[in-house]
Amino acid sequence: MNARTNILLVEDERIVALDLKQQLETLGYFVSGMAATGEQAIHQIENGNPDLVLMDIHLEGMLDGIDTADYIQKNFRTPVIFLTAYAENETIERAKTTSPFGYLVKPCTVRELHGTLQMALARHAAESARARSEERLRLALSAAEMSVWEWDPATGNLVHDGGGIPERGFLYVQAVAGECFIADLHPEDREPVGKLLEAAKAAGHAVRRVYRRMHGRELHYLEVQASVRFEHRGNALRLIGVIRDITALMSAQEQLRQAAAIYDGIAEGVLVLDAAQQILSINPAFSRITGYTATEVVGQRMHDLLHTRSPDDRVSPLVITDTKSSWSGEMLCRHKGDRVFPIWCSTAVVRDKQGAVLRYIIAFSDISAIRQTEEQLNFLVHHDALTGLPNRLLLSDRLEQTIQRAARAKGIFGLIYLDLDEFKFINDTLGHAAGDAVLKTVTVRVKSALRRGDTAARLGGDEFVILLDSISHAEDVAKIARKLQEAISEIMDVGNETVTITASMGLSVYPNDGETIAGLLSAADTAMYTAKSIGRNQYCFYTPEMSHRAKERVTLEQGIRRGLRQKEFRVYYQPQVEFATARVAAVEALVRWPQPQGGFIPPVRFIPIAEENGLIDPIGRFVLDQACRDVAQWHRDGLPPTRLAVNVSARQLINRSFDRIVIEALQDSGLPPYLLELEITESTLQALGQDSSHLRELRKLGISIAIDDFGTGYSSLSMLRHLPLDRLKIDRSFIKDVPEDGNSVVIVQTILAMARQLRLEVVAEGVENELQRDFLRANHCDIAQGYLFSEPLPAEVMWRTLCATF
Repeated sequence: MNARTNILLVEDERIVALDLKQQLETLGYFVSGMAATGEQAIHQIENGNPDLVLMDIHLEGMLDGIDTADYIQKNFRTPVIFLTAYAENETIERAKTTSPFGYLVKPCTVRELHGTLQMALARHAAESARARSEERLRLALSAAEMSVWEWDPATGNLVHDGGGIPERGFLYVQAVAGECFIADLHPEDREPVGKLLEAAKAAGHAVRRVYRRMHGRELHYLEVQASVRFEHRGNALRLIGVIRDITALMSAQEQLRQAAAIYDGIAEGVLVLDAAQQILSINPAFSRITGYTATEVVGQRMHDLLHTRSPDDRVSPLVITDTKSSWSGEMLCRHKGDRVFPIWCSTAVVRDKQGAVLRYIIAFSDISAIRQTEEQLNFLVHHDALTGLPNRLLLSDRLEQTIQRAARAKGIFGLIYLDLDEFKFINDTLGHAAGDAVLKTVTVRVKSALRRGDTAARLGGDEFVILLDSISHAEDVAKIARKLQEAISEIMDVGNETVTITASMGLSVYPNDGETIAGLLSAADTAMYTAKSIGRNQYCFYTPEMSHRAKERVTLEQGIRRGLRQKEFRVYYQPQVEFATARVAAVEALVRWPQPQGGFIPPVRFIPIAEENGLIDPIGRFVLDQACRDVAQWHRDGLPPTRLAVNVSARQLINRSFDRIVIEALQDSGLPPYLLELEITESTLQALGQDSSHLRELRKLGISIAIDDFGTGYSSLSMLRHLPLDRLKIDRSFIKDVPEDGNSVVIVQTILAMARQLRLEVVAEGVENELQRDFLRANHCDIAQGYLFSEPLPAEVMWRTLCATF
């Protein structure tokens, strides 16, 4: 078996393909590619050169395996073996038309597979060898173009041995003594050839002539030798001779001239050495690559001039070719200016009939650029292209080495799993270019906080891992984590924006938190998520209890995905009561997730996970669509117009399709735009910055905009003044302590006064008792919402409540 046999595997079932690939590689074959469709297989053969194709018959796409094999047979002649579960006569008959090299029915044993492959390869090798032999014979006969002929003038019969002379040559011979022959010659050759033939007939001596004949538009050169045999009375008995097409010989001179031009103009350096390895000649490219002129090198030994004399250099190719006819490989070459560079060198040996060396022909090219490219590719394989940090592959290698050293020395080392807080939000709002700039700046700051010998790697996105080697105590890891916090959280300028970013970090220590790469990374990753959950910009050491919480988190995320697929989420409504009229002015749509066993999973548990994993988009769209349909139906059923308030996450708002999604929800439900209010948090408005075009376009449609949880963020007054807002919603954290807490009273009164100046309505959230209600009414709050008035209700219950109210 040839260990270098390349096999293209064509199988549409990936698991089966991977299993076959493993079997083939176990047997020593090299699987150069895998394809799931006939089109992919043909494309891979066009771009590669597999030795054999292992083909399933049932494939995806337009072509099945038999169609694909037929195309391969006609265009590439690459051997195909069918490996299929189909064994019906009709299928087999179709397969036979493609002349396959084997037909295996699944399931087959590894021995059957190996045996079939070997037989197919042997058959293909034999057929290829036979084809090459037949081609050589054909070319040899065609190249000779020679025939012995005998012509009898009395009978006009022509006898010849058929030694490969083409048909046109026979015509030449047949007409060699007649007017037809003379007329067929090149005009310049007619008179000289005619005289020679007459002389041959008269004198009987041999005539040899090279003449030209026009064959269509082609000019051919033939050599004719003729001799006349006479009978005893002196009459010509017959004409005997040899005819040979020497067009190739005549063109050889032209080819030699072309070869000289190529020798002088080729990009590779070429030199010719004698048997003593002294340089006889060089081409111009040799001088361009090495810096030596012909005068400087002719008569010199190549080894003395170009060898680097370095222990790392390859053995001279001239030594290798002492027993071989050719050699090619990479070696180092020394420039005239002593610069050493890699070359790809090919050497051929010219020998006499006894095998003695006559000449060495050496061609080489400078492959410095190729090696530099390879080094760059190798760097990219092991490093992150954006930051230049080691990637996961290189990190794993260094972790493995560090684990081995620590195990031998019974030492410890630390691992920090670092994730940037709110990076995706920055990336989505400021753009990917700004996100890349942030990552580069963070990289510089991370490296500045580390010690010599520590490794910082980027796993992708905004995730980094820091390997801290040679620590004495676990507290050393915490010290580095604090330095990283300080370095990363410094203000940075990104384009025209000023950004402050923080990081959440999980810390693990070998061997307490794991003795394998996977175990240590998993522990640090779990600790990082714990750090995020307790407020971000934090770091946490791993504890075993975190694994349980991490599993719960994964379970919850999977539950959210299942809940979306199975439509488990529901929309509840909480009324907003107007102080002036004591009537319901609006309802807020709130998502609820009931469980089969009873009860609800609180939004505070699943909403943050949905936001982090991008699941908030489908949840938010479901709430918007369902709420618009419900409220529109209430109005069609006779209720007075009631405003609908829907919460919008930051991810939804920065979605370029958000305007279209809102318009579709209104159009599909029939809800008038003026009855829809979108509630947006302060942090979302901060991320939008001065770009409020999204909100202004929605306002043009008649949709109102409210700031939700006002007071918990850091909105500036100038931002509020320039945004297209209709309402402020005071966060429940300020309402719950009024009127008892003086600070809360001042904050609420200040918000109310500011809203009046900005001509904004105010909604107070979380009103749960009469004291809070009376305080808000006394301070001219517009609207209140909370359990004092109603808990969130299902759509049908909310409908009945509104009917009773109105």
